[in-house]
Amino acid sequence: MITIEELLFVILENKISVKILSPCLCCVLLGCVIASACSSRDYQYMHPFGLTVPVNGLRIVNEYTDRIEITWDSAKSSISAAEDLEYTIYLWRGNVPGTIKDVITHASLIDTLSGLTEQHNFYTIDGLNESTEYYVTILVIDTHGKKQLYNTVHPFTLDDASEQLRNRVSQFGITWTFDREYTCGHFANGDWWVIGPVSIIEIFPHSYTETELLGDEITRNGSMLNPSPQNGSTQGYDSRCGGNRYVESLNAGLNVSTENTLVLEEGNSLVSSISRYETDRQ
Repeated sequence: MITIEELLFVILENKISVKILSPCLCCVLLGCVIASACSSRDYQYMHPFGLTVPVNGLRIVNEYTDRIEITWDSAKSSISAAEDLEYTIYLWRGNVPGTIKDVITHASLIDTLSGLTEQHNFYTIDGLNESTEYYVTILVIDTHGKKQLYNTVHPFTLDDASEQLRNRVSQFGITWTFDREYTCGHFANGDWWVIGPVSIIEIFPHSYTETELLGDEITRNGSMLNPSPQNGSTQGYDSRCGGNRYVESLNAGLNVSTENTLVLEEGNSLVSSISRYETDRQ
């Protein structure tokens, strides 16, 4: 967690003159977070002495027979401008490399990108084999040579069959992992269907609850089972939605794990979300 002394350092370096009233106010003035979003995870975006990558910043957007689409949130650096950061995409199969050295040595370098100024970035890796599991990560380097590795994602390319056995499905940056392989396919609009009953052991990005600096609890990345207008103004996606009251019991994705599986019977629909950090609001 960032300290008051570190915040003062950032303020002085950026020649911003303010009166320190509270840690939350410092964050607001620095533009790191807004109002009620002063949490430890937000600070991981903006440590003033180095290069950081956001938690679960790399995600799968879509999987096809011969390509995959990925998205990642930009890293933050206290010494390099956004356009000067260099992103190298790596892909491999088999054993998962665990360190930066392992990735550079054993994985295939797909592409190196720089000059990126957007908060969210997209890339398509093509020329892949169908019905094959891959591993993807990104290595970011700043102008001083400091390196950070993003989380690893596990895309699984499709095959040509209209139905196939899969142990997970991914779309729009969200991945559902099952306890075993199930028969899956796509509706006409591209959404997934799965023949149930099915047990989900992980929803990525994970839904989590944390305590802010001012003591309030916030929940992000929620999921809802069979969402309906009949729920009125309640929802289970994000506790920060002011107009729609968050109800924890409606968040079907909270604490899903191999020990606490989410079981979906036939005829049910699951909708998962990715919450934006306050720093994404421009």
